[in-house]
Formats: sequence, structure tokens, C-alpha cells
Amino acid sequence: MKDYLKHLTLIVLLVTIFPLQAQNKQVSLSAKNKPVKDVLSEIQQNSGYRILYNDEVVPDELRVTVNAENTAVKTILDAMLKNTGLTYIMQTDELIIITKKEYGQNSSDITGMVADENDDPLPFASVVLLSLPDSVFIAGVSTSANGGFSLSRQTDAPCLLQISYLGYEKAHRHVTQNTVGRIRLTPESKFLSEVSVIGNRPLFKLDNGALVTDVANSILSHETNMTDVLRKIPGIIIKDGKITSFTGGTPVIYINGRKAHSMNEVQQLEVKNIKDIKLNTNPGAEYDASAGAVLSITTLKRSDGWSLQVDAELRRRQKWGNSEALKFNYQKDGLNLFGTFGFDKYAKKSFQWMITEIATTDTLWQHSDRLVTHSSIPYFSYSAGADYAINKNHNIGFMYDGYTYSFDDSAPFNSTIKANDRYFAEIAGNSLLKDKDTQHHLNAYYSGKWSDKIKFDLYADYARTYTQRDQNIEEKSEYYGDTQTLNRNKGTYHVYAVSPKLSYIVASGHSLVAGGDWSRVEGDNTLMYEGKQGNNTQSQTEENKRAAYASYYFTKNNLTINAGLRFENVQYRYHDLLNSHNDIQKTYHDFFPSLSVSHTHKGLSQSINYGERIIRPQFGRLNNYSYYLNRFSQQEGNPKLQPQTAHKIQYSLMYRFIYLSLQYTYNKDFIGAYFYTNPQQPQIYINTWKNFDKQQQFSGELNLRHRFGIYEPSLTAMFQKNIQKVNSIEGDIIINKPIYFFQWNNDFRLPHKWLLNVEYFYRSEGSYQFFTFRAGHIFNMGVTKSFLDDALQVNLKGKDIFRKDIDIYHGRINNIYFWQHEDQDNRTFSLGITWRFNNYKKSYKGKSAAENEIQRL
Repeated sequence: MKDYLKHLTLIVLLVTIFPLQAQNKQVSLSAKNKPVKDVLSEIQQNSGYRILYNDEVVPDELRVTVNAENTAVKTILDAMLKNTGLTYIMQTDELIIITKKEYGQNSSDITGMVADENDDPLPFASVVLLSLPDSVFIAGVSTSANGGFSLSRQTDAPCLLQISYLGYEKAHRHVTQNTVGRIRLTPESKFLSEVSVIGNRPLFKLDNGALVTDVANSILSHETNMTDVLRKIPGIIIKDGKITSFTGGTPVIYINGRKAHSMNEVQQLEVKNIKDIKLNTNPGAEYDASAGAVLSITTLKRSDGWSLQVDAELRRRQKWGNSEALKFNYQKDGLNLFGTFGFDKYAKKSFQWMITEIATTDTLWQHSDRLVTHSSIPYFSYSAGADYAINKNHNIGFMYDGYTYSFDDSAPFNSTIKANDRYFAEIAGNSLLKDKDTQHHLNAYYSGKWSDKIKFDLYADYARTYTQRDQNIEEKSEYYGDTQTLNRNKGTYHVYAVSPKLSYIVASGHSLVAGGDWSRVEGDNTLMYEGKQGNNTQSQTEENKRAAYASYYFTKNNLTINAGLRFENVQYRYHDLLNSHNDIQKTYHDFFPSLSVSHTHKGLSQSINYGERIIRPQFGRLNNYSYYLNRFSQQEGNPKLQPQTAHKIQYSLMYRFIYLSLQYTYNKDFIGAYFYTNPQQPQIYINTWKNFDKQQQFSGELNLRHRFGIYEPSLTAMFQKNIQKVNSIEGDIIINKPIYFFQWNNDFRLPHKWLLNVEYFYRSEGSYQFFTFRAGHIFNMGVTKSFLDDALQVNLKGKDIFRKDIDIYHGRINNIYFWQHEDQDNRTFSLGITWRFNNYKKSYKGKSAAENEIQRL
């Protein structure tokens, strides 16, 4: 048995000839320790039989040794498949289907193959099993690269198979036995009107604890942009173009295994070419320890050819905005070329009203600040690259991407300061902020399959980010006179990274993944005040990270176990060029274990996961997140911030249209917002970040989604309870008021390719960090019409139609009470157009080795 776990070797001595005609076809072949798939291919070529199987049924690592001379095919298969857990079915004189033994013995498992009108296999076709007569979904799979499929019937009742593929009419087969043979699809020009079936295919499924959303086979494939797709995934929250995981923070995003560095790059993906999206809120050892959540986007595979996609959108808030994007792809004989360019002009007007009370031994200072902000943000993004398949086992590629955006912000303000409820001073003025950020990023990769058991990947990155922020503040006051303060902030960061990864199949159901990461970050920061209203700083930052990890995967029947361990060594150095007494030099040595156990039985999928993660402070919070509101209020970075450690336990359940997830997180050295006063001038308060001793978080998600004819509703309920202790003038305060979220999404599939969407989102009152937020509501509507076989899509959308997306929150910390009313003017009406020329995907296979370091810039 131990030798069998390493590899399977069968020596077949064949001498018997079976008399039946269907078994009399004889072949001669010799293979030593050769993959079963290759041997089956030789039998097919030499015998004239067509042999069908699913790639998941016949693993790549399964090997045999065969010596046969003029021997019947049945005799070869009997001996060859003995002790492999496989069997076969000779359906006709020309067709053999390879299945698992339990498939062949249990009529509840169904196998078959899907082909086109020319009898060529169709990979990635959708196969759905429906009950009769009510057409309720039972199971569903996609066909493998050779067109084969197998799925579990899970019922003895009459069933119907529904097979679909883009550009072909749906096919249907009544299930009468455990194999349906070869199913040929008919092009769309020929209609099959005698059968009409409406099936309810699940939109979500669990994969080792991660939530997988089926985009290609759902109504989500009709969305016009990726933001609307992501917003409808349970646990994803998008606001002001920023994506957040409900329980894992800002997720690291991968597109076909490659790290995406901005939401703009994700936006440029063609929705029609998205296969599925996986959200993992408790990633394993293979990912950087600071990745609290991972969002993996997989695209569909298309044939050789070219494509061009043009997107345009016109928006209206209180100001006009617009965006345009262009994407080009070309693939031929293993070479894939691609390029993108995007432009987005974002303009808005927002209102902020802040009340701050500062209690000292003899004075209660009261600040009332009002400001109206007019912002204009032009954003350019671009990318170009190539993949090349040297052969079927080796791929190389490179990619360049980058962005440039400028932020022009004019914020006239008025501040009134009182001391013990008596007028002290009034300041009126204007803040002009000009911010320019540029990033250049190069990625190269190699991916190779060295043998049937070994796969090796190597990724390398270089990135440079430059930030320049100039803030000019004019203040007028009878008490202080007229002043002008200029805040100049510059930051340059360089990131170098290399990441190798080795995958090894130990035996059937056993695999090992090991690898490492090396990265170096170099940063220079300068913050200078003219007007003597702030503290000047000039610093250099260096961070070197070395990491190694190993993950073990075990799969048997319906059980999957993944155990991993990651080690990271991080050396951090902060050098204050103006005062060396502030220098900081630290080294961190940390182990990060992870464990995931998943089980599926009769449609019920369950998973429990544990992982330890680390949240390293963003470099801006360490150095250059500075903002001057007025002489009484400023924001500054904190170079003394320590990493935050998180321990997560998560339970997930999926049954038919029900998804449930529960999670507990313990955060040590929690990084949170912090307010404190200037000891020499207690009327001045500083906004920064600090390490708190700990924070605990309980959270849960429940999603129900089902289709009723043209109507497909989705109801998501979420809760989050954060427990955190903060100091106040009244003593320690425990902040623990839970927040509840409800999202009701309604999709209507109307005739003539009209789609209507109505959304309602509610957030209850609750607390996060030391702030307590007021309840809020959002109501959205949208309608989409497709033309020219979906090549042209036009959409009209209204977001926050009743303008209820307003943040009002308050909190108490130290001797400070803070209240803020923030209206970001999120009500938006937009008209969008998407025009597709040909239908093809971007399939760059590279993965960033510097994912989290770049994310922190």
C-alpha cells in the first residue's frame, strides 16, 4: 500500500482472448511506468474505440506498466484498472467510458461527454442535472478539456440533463442509466423548440472554505462592469471605488493567478469573459501573511483570435464625470498580446461638519469646523504585456502596468473655537490640496510542468511609486491674524520581489506545495511646513522580508484537508534624517499556521478554517499621511506603529440556495485611529494611528438566493460585533455595539434582452473602533438593454437615489469627544455603453511576488 501511495505500477501479462465481438478488438502496446491517460490514448489510437473520461476521474499521477501482444482491449483494461479505483463501461462497439468504481456501481453517478457539430470535444460546457417534473437543480459541473463530465445524481427520482455552451442550442437528455454517452450540440442557427426547461443553478458554492461565485452561468454575466458584479457577492462592500471584504479587510486581488494592483485594472475586465470569482477570507500559507482576504478572478478560455472592447460612461453627481476604457487582445499559436488604457475623471462636492470637545483640568475647549470640498480627480491607467507558451508544459510572460492620477481639492472652511462655552476665536480660510501619484510596475513569470508530478512557478516584480502632495492653507482670524501655511510632502518607494513556488503530487489525493518570498522596500519621505504650523520630518525607510511556506493537501471521497505553515523574517529600519534619536530598527520572526477541513455530503458543503495573519501598517501611516485642517487640528503618521496579529476561526456552510458563514477574529496590537492633544497647547488635537492592546470581532453572513421565473431575488444579512477598550477622561470604555447589514437585490430578466435591477441596502447603528455610526440607507436602480447578440450593451443607472448614504458618527477617546457629519454626495446617475468586437479574454498567467508590499504603498 505504501508503494501504491508513491505511484501505481501494474505489470499486466495478458494471454486470454474473449469470444464476444465487442471484446475481440486486439492491440499490442508496451509502456513502462507511464501515465494511464497516455496508455488510454494509445489504446484509442490502435483499437478504434473512442475512450471518454473526466480529468478529475483519471488523475495525472496515476501510472501503469503494460506489456501486451495482440490482446483484447477488455482484457487489457481489466488488468490495467485493477486496484486503481477505476472501472469502465463498453457502451457500444465504438465507445468506452472510464469512471470511478463507485460511479460504475451506483446509478446515482452520471458520466458522459459533450461535443460540437463536428464531433470535437467541447471544454467548459455547462452540464446541469434537473429533477422531473419540477426542473429543480440537483447538481452541475463544467466539462473538462476533453469534453468529459461526471456528477452525482443524489436522488432516485427521474432526472433530466441540460447541456449548454455559448453559441449552441441547449441539449437535454433523460437520465435512464449511469452514462449518457456522447452528446452533440447544435449551433444556434438550428433551434430545438420541443423542450423548454427552466433550471435553478446555484450562483454560489464552497471550495475549501472559500465562496465561489459562478459568473459565466448566471445573470451576473449580463452586468456591464466589474464593480456591479463584485457588489453582488456576499461579503463584498464597494464604496467610492474601493473594495472591502466584510470580514477580511481590503482583499488582495488576483486575475488568472496574477496580482492586480488597482481596481481600475479589474474594471477593464470584460464581464462576458469572467468564469468565476472566489472570495477567501481566511487564506492559507501560500499567501503573504498580511493578506486578510484573497479575491481570485478566473476568466474563460477562448480560441485564437483578436478582440477589442470599448467602454464609456457619463455620470452626474452635483458635478459631471466620465470614464473611458480600451482593451485589446490578440492570440495566435501560443502567443498572447494584450494592452489596456483607461481614463476616469471623477468630480464631486462633499460637506463635512465636525464638533470636537477637549477637556482639560480647568477648560472645556469646543471646536466647530465646517468645510465644503470640491474635488477633481483625473485618473489614467495603462498596461501592456505578452504570454508565450513555449510548449504545452512551459509558459513565460511579462507585463507592464501603471497609473497616474492627480487630486485637486479646494476646501473653504470656517472654524469656531470656544473655551468654557465662551467665544475664543474664529478662523475662516481655504485649503488647496494638490496631490499627484504615479506608479510603474513590471512583472515577469515562468510557469513549467517539469513532470507529471512536479510543477514550478517563478514570479519577479519591480515597482516604483512616487507621491507629491502640496497643501496651501490660508487662515484669517481677528485673534491670530492672517496666516498662510504650506505643507509639502514627497514620498518615493521602490519594491523588489521574487517568489518561487513548487507543487508536488505525492500520490493520488496527496499533494504538497512549497515556496518562498523575498522582497525589499526602500522609501524616502520628506514633510516640510512653511509657516511654522507643523513638525518637519525627513526620513528613510527600509524593509526586507524573507518567507518560506509549505502546504499539504489531502483529498479523499468528499473530504479535503489543507494544512500549512509559513515563516516570515522581516527587518524594518526607520532613519530620521533630522533627529537620529528617533531612529527605529526592528526584526520580526514569526510563524503563521493554517488549517482547513471541508466536507461535502448530499449537496451539503461545510468547512472550518483556522489561520493566523499579520497586518503590517501602510507606509503612509508610518510616514506621510499628513493633513493640516487648521491650527487646532492636524493629521500625522506614526513611525512607531507595530504589526497587528490576527487569529481567525471561520465556519462556512452551503446547501442549495443557502450560504452561511460565521467567524471569530482576535486582533493583537490592533491598529486603530487615535486622537490626542498637544501637552503644551491642549486646545490642539492630533489625529493619527496607534497600536491598541487587542480587539475582538464576531461576524456572520447569511445569503439566500433563488430564481422564480423572470425574478431572481437575493437577500444577504450580515452582522459584526467589535469589542475594543479605549481610555477616556471618564475611565476605560468598552466599545461593543454590534452593526447589522441587510442587502436586498432584485434582478428581473425581461423580454427582448432587457434587465432590471433594484437594490436596497441598510446599515444599522453600531460601533467600529471607538466610533459609533448612525443607521444608513441606500437605494439603487438600473436597467440594461443588449443589442447585436450582446455585442452592444447600454445601461442607465441611479445610485443612492434618495441620497441617504451619509456617514454620521461620534466617539470618545482620552480627553476628546468627536462628532462628524460627512456627506460625500454619493447620489449618481449614469449612462454607460459597452461595445465588444469579437469575444476573447486577457489570459496573462503571471502572479505578483510583491502583492502586499505594493498594496501598502
